[in-house]
Amino acid sequence: MRRFPSDNDFTWTLLQPDAPAIAAFDRLDGWRRLYADEFAVVHVRDAK
Repeated sequence: MRRFPSDNDFTWTLLQPDAPAIAAFDRLDGWRRLYADEFAVVHVRDAK
């Protein structure tokens, strides 16, 4: 992922478990992993 989300972009993600962006979202301030299984990983933006 070349560009990280800003406040005006999106508030959740739905990615395949092998997507490289998952590691970035795991480390990104303001985001948390909501759900993960063998089919998908969901991150959501923390409430302000």
